[in-house]
Amino acid sequence: MKNYFRFRSESQANICYPCDKDIVFKNEKTKNYLLLLRHKRFYNIDQVPAHLQTNSYILKGYRRDLSWYECVVSFFLFHNETLNVWTHFFGFGLFTFYLIRDFIWSEHNNKLFSTANMDDYLMLLLYLLSVIFCMLSSTMLHLLSGCSAKIYSSCLQLDLLGIAIATLASICIELHLLFKCDLYTKYFYQTSAVLLIATIVFDHVLKPDNTINSTGFIAVALAGFIPVLHWIYVNGYNSNVQYFLLHIMLFYAIFGVGIFFFRTKIPERFAPGCFDYMGASHQLWHIFSTVAFYWWYQHTVEFIKYHQTHACTTVVHM
Repeated sequence: MKNYFRFRSESQANICYPCDKDIVFKNEKTKNYLLLLRHKRFYNIDQVPAHLQTNSYILKGYRRDLSWYECVVSFFLFHNETLNVWTHFFGFGLFTFYLIRDFIWSEHNNKLFSTANMDDYLMLLLYLLSVIFCMLSSTMLHLLSGCSAKIYSSCLQLDLLGIAIATLASICIELHLLFKCDLYTKYFYQTSAVLLIATIVFDHVLKPDNTINSTGFIAVALAGFIPVLHWIYVNGYNSNVQYFLLHIMLFYAIFGVGIFFFRTKIPERFAPGCFDYMGASHQLWHIFSTVAFYWWYQHTVEFIKYHQTHACTTVVHM
């Protein structure tokens, strides 16, 4: 029996299994995809370029030196960017659905908008397109980050631009609805928001250093409280103000929780290597930001409907 097992082992050792180069593929793309699935090409943090080492607590699951095609098909592989890609790609699909339902599907569109509130229509459309662009640019950054430093830098610029545009659109539609009856105040605050965002874009987005500095965006978001306080002062703390103020505060709270995870790198900070693939701070940031944008859209639609039944008694023009 002992000799039998020794003979069997020696026989199997002499078997020549087909190597990757010995397999004949009819389609080169199929070959590349199957080889990517087999080898996966995932690396530890000390094996990847510096531009990918943005979180020292994520230790493994990195991609590097991939072609465009390999980066795209890695959408279906499980690496440390997978959930970052999937979460905002889901957001992209969600807001695209709302774009089709509320702006292309005529039956639903006619119920929400009329020629009398065309400004609401345009502002909500601008908000949706901005969020869709933000979600798509974020998806591209995390999906294509494994290609090269140059592609990563370009995608980072696009991602930061998407964040800036979505932030500006969120503030502008808030100001549009808060001061719908006071055009002078509305345009003053909207112009101020545009100038602040433009400063951030020219100072950081157009001259990236492969880092994400969220301080400027946080400052602009916090500055959004100033017109809210102004709105409360003008209208008084009545029941309608209390109702919509709760919606506004919830939006900031959801975003605030997401930013907290993003800035503190919790939970991976306390257990490096344990959240490399799932549950990392950036993934939580993606989830909370998507929920916040979704909540803001629902709140905005409700606010528009409120204005449809509570028309301005007087409109302050410039």
